[in-house]
Amino acid sequence: MDAVGGRIAAGGIVSMPLESLTKTILPEGSDPTRLLGVKVVNKGAAGIDVTSAGIQLDVGLPDTVLPAWIFDGPWCRQAFPFRLEGRAREDWYVTAGTVRATVVELAKKTGRAPVRFRPFTDLGDDTWEVGTWRNAIELPIWKEGVAEDYLESLNSA
Repeated sequence: MDAVGGRIAAGGIVSMPLESLTKTILPEGSDPTRLLGVKVVNKGAAGIDVTSAGIQLDVGLPDTVLPAWIFDGPWCRQAFPFRLEGRAREDWYVTAGTVRATVVELAKKTGRAPVRFRPFTDLGDDTWEVGTWRNAIELPIWKEGVAEDYLESLNSA
């Protein structure tokens, strides 16, 4: 499982490493929408039931308080619950604009912005899989040149 980026092309979504999202140059006239996604891979032979997938946000509170955001909506090809067959992969996405609005609203309401995030999936049998924590600066929502001190200023506002 991993956080991935996505771009809209030819009626579908091109999945890519998150760090490639802002570096990808599209032809003129292409859809400029950037997506943040969660890639779930079933490496086993038997199918699994995916009941949700999304990201957890760490806003600097104790580890027992990690807001979880389940991805759904128009950029998700499959609704939950979803049967992921053996040796298969599926991605769930939200737009970078939606992520940006959510982070800003979270900061306004709680006085805290995320310091890090990680992907997760719930397999419906009391099994949660989580990915590696990533710095919030890697979220595909910041304008060129934004720095970590900006995130810290959101937390102190």
